[in-house]
Amino acid sequence: MLLFAPEALVGPSFQMSFAAVLALIAAAEAMRGPTRRLRERGGAGRLALLLIGLMGTSIVAGAATTPFGLHHFGRLQLYGVAANAVAVPLTSFVVMPAGMLAAFLMPLGWEGPALAVMGWGVDATLLVGRTVASWPGAALSAAPIPAWGLGLFSLGMLWLCLWRLPWRWAGVPLMAAGLLSGLATAPPDILLAADGRMLAVATPAGVLSERASGSSRLTRESWLRAWGEDDAAALPREGEVPGAACTPLSCLLRPRGDGPAAVLLRAPPREGGRGRRAPAGPVLAETGCGEAAVLVSLEPIRGRCRDVPRVDRFSAWRDGSHAIWLGRDGVVVLSDRAFRGDRPWVPPVPVPRAQPQAEPPAETE
Repeated sequence: MLLFAPEALVGPSFQMSFAAVLALIAAAEAMRGPTRRLRERGGAGRLALLLIGLMGTSIVAGAATTPFGLHHFGRLQLYGVAANAVAVPLTSFVVMPAGMLAAFLMPLGWEGPALAVMGWGVDATLLVGRTVASWPGAALSAAPIPAWGLGLFSLGMLWLCLWRLPWRWAGVPLMAAGLLSGLATAPPDILLAADGRMLAVATPAGVLSERASGSSRLTRESWLRAWGEDDAAALPREGEVPGAACTPLSCLLRPRGDGPAAVLLRAPPREGGRGRRAPAGPVLAETGCGEAAVLVSLEPIRGRCRDVPRVDRFSAWRDGSHAIWLGRDGVVVLSDRAFRGDRPWVPPVPVPRAQPQAEPPAETE
């Protein structure tokens, strides 16, 4: 698989599938003695082995894949054992046998009844998934672990499951360190979308967002997963909420309370509701450049507050999405272009059509 599709290595499907199989093989090896003793007890022991096996495989596979699901999707599935207790037997005893029988009968044209049975099994499996997913608290949002933490967990899991000697248990501390890696990584306080149409700020009370028309719902959901949140509230047009104080022309953003502040500059309302926008002068009068450690906007900021770092629609057009950290030691701004670096596959900095190609501006950090 890696020879013909090496990119699959970084995908959730590959990682979760192989993690589950590795854990199941290692668990089956560790339980070889108890399994043999249950078989020796006759029918009652075999029935107990069947029930324990159904639940045990769900627990082992679920525990092995949880860190990978947390990294890629920012979700914790709490009722996987209950769903698999019904879905796995349906798949094993109805869906797969009927599918194999249909494939065997296809050359004769008799596959219809077998495919119908297979369809019933698939429908029942989907019904189980929808039912369990509708239970309260079926999926909890949680801050995802970083890529290096997932790599550390994977290394520890491989060490634990592949070795058969006592030093295999040295993998457990590595797995624990990988699971706790999220505590050592500070997520960004402010994010600006690559198209410049959406901005979000993470506060202790939740995520607040400012969206223009045409903003991407997929990007919004990805941000919420990265912050471990289920939903985001809109920044108020006027008034104060935890982490933000807003007027129709600007917002003073303090996501960390007593840390540096970012100033969100809003587009002034259009005169008479339509036509040209009103002058933007009152924005600086209300906020002042001195309060802003960084200026952010979904509109071009142009020449205002030249001595203050700014992230606006032009920044997104040139360098893609931006992440901003407002720490006690200052402000860190990281663009997608700066993160990807100077690589052959990274497109050059775009320039307006009316201007000749020029040297790209220095990267911001």
